Amino acid sequence: MRVKELMSRVVMTVGTEDSCREALTRMRELKLRHLPVMDLRGKMAGMLTDRDLRHYLFDPAVMRQIGGTSVDSLLESVSVREIMSAPVVSVGPEEEMKTAVGLMRSRKV
Repeated sequence: MRVKELMSRVVMTVGTEDSCREALTRMRELKLRHLPVMDLRGKMAGMLTDRDLRHYLFDPAVMRQIGGTSVDSLLESVSVREIMSAPVVSVGPEEEMKTAVGLMRSRKV
């Protein structure tokens, strides 16, 4: 089986310069945990995950601000580019699923 047989054809994305608050809003509305990140040239620059957002909020420097600053403000003040996962691991649509699964397992994606 090839990747193209299972992949999503309509993909929601976020931009590198978008705020993390904007990205989280999109993730909630669409019930997604991951968003591909596109740079200003339209090239894939990374992936933003719910885990990336949690790691940012649990960073000791950020945690100290919680309580005095709203979480919305903290997420608004940081761009997706600053916390996204990069580089992106990808395969083409013609690749065999076993290759994609092997990459996902080895990279813990």
